[in-house]
Amino acid sequence: MRPYFVEWLNRWLGTQVFTYLVPNYFILLSLGTILGMIYAARRARQARLAQEVIYGLAMWGFPSALIGGRLLHFAVSPDTYQGSLLMLLDPLKGSNMAYGGFIGGTLAVFIYLWRQRVDIWRYLDCAVPAVGIGNCLVRIGCFLEGDDFGKITSWPLAVSFPHGSFAFYHHVKLGLLSPLAPQSLPVHPVQLYLALNGLLLAALAVWWSRSRRAASGEAFCLFWLCQAGARFGLEFLRGDLNPTNFGLFTDSQIISIGVACLAGYGLWRRLKHRSYANEPLSINGEDEQRTLGTA
Repeated sequence: MRPYFVEWLNRWLGTQVFTYLVPNYFILLSLGTILGMIYAARRARQARLAQEVIYGLAMWGFPSALIGGRLLHFAVSPDTYQGSLLMLLDPLKGSNMAYGGFIGGTLAVFIYLWRQRVDIWRYLDCAVPAVGIGNCLVRIGCFLEGDDFGKITSWPLAVSFPHGSFAFYHHVKLGLLSPLAPQSLPVHPVQLYLALNGLLLAALAVWWSRSRRAASGEAFCLFWLCQAGARFGLEFLRGDLNPTNFGLFTDSQIISIGVACLAGYGLWRRLKHRSYANEPLSINGEDEQRTLGTA
């Protein structure tokens, strides 16, 4: 119903401005950023950290995520843009890769926090659940748009997209469906799997960071380690992917391996820091507990 409503608004007001309301991705990404920022600021206040740093973090991270998502898609699928700079900048054309957004946003956040000369790990632990919340809302947007659909399946949670959807045209192109069919074949709702994954990882990061023994940065690294693993596995259920240069693995799976390695190494270092911080020290013949600040 949403495209019809937008078309009616454009016709009634004699404009095409409302066409830009169509991509649910951008609307829900913006909503996810706002909600995530509010939640992260609340967590920062509880942790006695500066809330204004969280607001600045969002202002840096959001546009960087948009730019990173588009640039990575351009790098992987340059033919989509036909060498047109305007098409590259047009949010209604082309696409975005989630990992490009994650990488771009994370790099911008690291630079911002470093320039602010604050405890980077503590702020990252506060902010990372917001990534899961935002990812959840964005994937719901993907479901509403019908892109990023899954493989054909007969299991109970399968969904069919309407005539004219991405899944419908894909199945027609493969010769699996008549062009006159009312809907696509049943497919895995991979978008909803990814949305649920975002919520679960956000909850995991919050729970882990509240552990009395957790060192700062552990929740952040654990989040990305689990995110990489989940994304790697769920890619096998995607039905909209084209062959890649990596054989069995998709572009996102290759990136997931790199992210998992970095996050796993970071988590190991943070766990090692935790062990060192709680290691007993012998002073004047008496054992005392180390009381080191976070690094």
